[in-house]
Amino acid sequence: MTATHKAAVRPRTARRVMLLAGTLASAGLFLGGCVTSQEYDGARDAANIMEARIAELTEERDSLSRALSDRNASDQALRDENSRLRQERAELSNDINALRERIASANDAIAKVGFSGLDPATDSDLRRLAARYDVMTYDPATGRISFASDLTFPSGSDTVRDGAKNTLNDLARILSTSDGGSYLIFIEGHTDSQRPSNPNTLRNHPTNRHLSAHRAIAVGNVLKGQGVSESRIFTGGWGASRPAVPNTATGNTPANRRVELYLVPDTRPTAAGGAPSAAPVQNTAAPAPASDAPMK
Repeated sequence: MTATHKAAVRPRTARRVMLLAGTLASAGLFLGGCVTSQEYDGARDAANIMEARIAELTEERDSLSRALSDRNASDQALRDENSRLRQERAELSNDINALRERIASANDAIAKVGFSGLDPATDSDLRRLAARYDVMTYDPATGRISFASDLTFPSGSDTVRDGAKNTLNDLARILSTSDGGSYLIFIEGHTDSQRPSNPNTLRNHPTNRHLSAHRAIAVGNVLKGQGVSESRIFTGGWGASRPAVPNTATGNTPANRRVELYLVPDTRPTAAGGAPSAAPVQNTAAPAPASDAPMK
């Protein structure tokens, strides 16, 4: 028997007790004659106690009934929330599949794009810049500009070192010339396969992909700070998924810790005033990533 049923039965039992007590009292009056005042008062007090107990049991029954109703409503709310979460998960799964298809399509487009070289003036400027600074290398065959992360950032950080800022400032001046300003700038961050473990690193960069993306953004911010238009800069992070050299057993491979820049001709429609519009690039892709081309 449930608690609700028990609560419903108790008042009925109490009423029966009162009825029985009243019947016995009446019988006593008829059979035994008059009762004493003390006996009458005792019977009345007993009846009052029973009535109070009946009220308590009634309230208890009503409380249990409300609790059961609330629980049923809560169960229904949980079922509705579970159904909503299932629907949301299905929608997110569809979104992820669509993004994977877009990424695969973009990778196919990148693989088909050839590199015909930068314009002579920009190529010459980048060769001279790479010769001046150890932090940077330039590969004319692919147009890849690479910054060694160990020289560009403190370990586990996306704060650009002062020495690397000097190189990036000079690079920004090249990218702001009439020739260098005709390119879009794709910035890619890369790491080795060692997972972040320092609590200070994990607080801001919980995975290698986060760290690589944040470093690419930091390089882009330095260029923007030197006047390079934000509309020309595109950033992303590959983490450890595009190593330049095979990772060791420990994953500690300095050559894989790098930030790479690729210059792609800006073919966007020109807006009023001669400046390129912010419309997405049509049929334009960056050169193949470093894993598909030799390092300098």
